[in-house]
Amino acid sequence: MADVIVVGFDLERTGGDPTKHAVCQIGAWAARSSDGVHHSSFSATIGVPDGPLWEKACLDEFWENPAVPGHARLAALRRKVLDSKVTEGDAARGFADWVASLPVERVLFASDSVADDALWLSLALARAGLPPLTMLTGGHRCVLDVGSFLVGASRLDLAESLRGATDKAFAALGVPRPERDKNMMHDAVEDAKDACETLLVAIRAATSELESPKAGSKRVPAAKKARCDG
Repeated sequence: MADVIVVGFDLERTGGDPTKHAVCQIGAWAARSSDGVHHSSFSATIGVPDGPLWEKACLDEFWENPAVPGHARLAALRRKVLDSKVTEGDAARGFADWVASLPVERVLFASDSVADDALWLSLALARAGLPPLTMLTGGHRCVLDVGSFLVGASRLDLAESLRGATDKAFAALGVPRPERDKNMMHDAVEDAKDACETLLVAIRAATSELESPKAGSKRVPAAKKARCDG
């Protein structure tokens, strides 16, 4: 597999509805696919003042709920968001500039929640007058969902829950799952790093399996030319 820069990205939001809530943190982590060496990272905490973008139901169920794992970190993040003077436009433009500093011809975006994160990030980019994530580097780029890749690479039943399948996927690939510091939950950069490192381990394991399939496994022939432009 050709060496690429894998960019894991993650967002924190005040709620789950893009028509009523706001992005409050953007994080990204870039590393080489060949050896996992960290290239660089990006982080921006966006100011969202108290008001309608902080819906009471979301505060009660998530942000101010002591039963939520990582509650102390959530509380600290909310204080940081309330104090921040960074606008969404500042963060979106900063992210775009950071991506432009990467070797863009070899960038692969990845998230453990593409349906949410890519949508919200693309909306933030659009409001700043920038192209969507898939077109941000000047050409169409793949945005991989880490969970979907794991299910496919390990040949698990497609009916598996993507979140529940992660441990099974790594067991099937025969490699240990990267450890995660539970105290670092709800930090966009740390979540982005986790997505990036998880995907890198899975890519290397899947590539090794294709090159040297285990006994009883069915080798999948490599495509003559991989394409991600639909």
